Amino acid sequence: MKFPQLHSLAHRLNSYRKDCLRFIRHNRLNAPIYRFLKRLRLSFLHLFSRVAQAGIKRLGNLLIGVIQSVIKGYYWIRGLKPGYGGVPPSLPQSVDDLYPFESNSTAFRSFLRQHLHHIMALLLLLGSVSFILLFLVPVPVTFEANIISRNLSFRTPIDRDQRLLNSMRSLPRLEFEGEQTIRLLGEFDSENMAEPLDEINPIDIDFPYPDSKLILEDTDSSESSLELRSLRLPPQTQVDEFAYDPQRHQLSFRLTPTDGKPIPVELSLGATPLQLNLEGFESPQLSPQDPETAASTYNIQEFTWSPYITELNLEFKGETKIYIDLPDLETTDYQEWFWGQLQVEDVKFTQVVKAEDVSDELRRSTILEGQVNFLTDSLPLESEQFLILPQPETAIKRLHRIELHPDSPAGLRVRLQGRATKVAVGLDPNFPVRRLRSNFWERRLSRELITILLTACSVMIGYLIPWLFT
Repeated sequence: MKFPQLHSLAHRLNSYRKDCLRFIRHNRLNAPIYRFLKRLRLSFLHLFSRVAQAGIKRLGNLLIGVIQSVIKGYYWIRGLKPGYGGVPPSLPQSVDDLYPFESNSTAFRSFLRQHLHHIMALLLLLGSVSFILLFLVPVPVTFEANIISRNLSFRTPIDRDQRLLNSMRSLPRLEFEGEQTIRLLGEFDSENMAEPLDEINPIDIDFPYPDSKLILEDTDSSESSLELRSLRLPPQTQVDEFAYDPQRHQLSFRLTPTDGKPIPVELSLGATPLQLNLEGFESPQLSPQDPETAASTYNIQEFTWSPYITELNLEFKGETKIYIDLPDLETTDYQEWFWGQLQVEDVKFTQVVKAEDVSDELRRSTILEGQVNFLTDSLPLESEQFLILPQPETAIKRLHRIELHPDSPAGLRVRLQGRATKVAVGLDPNFPVRRLRSNFWERRLSRELITILLTACSVMIGYLIPWLFT
């Protein structure tokens, strides 16, 4: 005899038994983990509530202290005037005086427990927005450049003097133009003299005009012994039109000291006589004795000078132009002429062109070619393009090295270092064609990681804003 209802009931009991066994096996492993996570979440809420309450309390005490100091200072200043008195009002000393009842963190923990997901979402939203905003903030970074230019100008800083030139030997000709006073010792001879002038005492020569010239030229055609041993730049010296002329094979520049300190130049004259050309000078020993010539205001004479000493120290106190005829570069180590490591300000690779009948100035770039390294990118410079910096007076900090570049394009090779938030190049300084910018994360993270984080932050903001505010 069969009982279908009992069979169905037994089948359902067996199914319930399997479900209970499965539930017991599952919770035997997961229940301790769930209990541990719950205790951890409650302890985190309790700790966060205590830290938040302590922080709010400290901030309130700080604000109360600031208000007390301001009010006491006001009454103290008021008490200095006669007829004004008064006592500062009684103020609370801490947050506990404002809220004397015992603090209870139960409500705060309950609020955190109910809105924990919203708080975490808000923190993630603020972090994502902060990351994107910091990406848009430019920060100064160090950049380097290697530039070949026809000429350049710069100014030395205010705190130190620096050497510009070092041991230029075998120079065929040196020319100094400007106002100065020198003392020479030796034998002087010229066609206008009846006999050579041989003075034991030094001869004073004054150059009173801005276009007065002192020219030293070696008479030995085989190899010159004229040497420029050193040229130092005092603080705040302006160097302009620093250029190399490949056609004349000449180096030239203009020096302008701004604080009155003289510019020292050390020369080595050698043992051979020198051709001495003087223009616009005054000297009682060397001036002609003819009354008509003596009354002239601009003397030009040529002497053969045999110096008694081989060293000559010059000091230029005003604006001075220096022209240096260079020896054969194939037999000379010309790359050691410039000292390098110059701390500079207001570096310019430009030239101002003025016309006689036009009052406007035309500023042209003297850059022939070059390259700027900015972070991980490089920016090429082409001929007559401008190097555009946000603060050109202080952006370039140092000239690591200055070299002659006699090959095409011929000019001065300058290796420099600076600090700026962006660099740009272009034929017009107001309309750059290429530029590079920095940001807060560029120096700290790789570019690939920044791209990934920006994408993640954008997606997170797009999901969190509707979830929080709808």
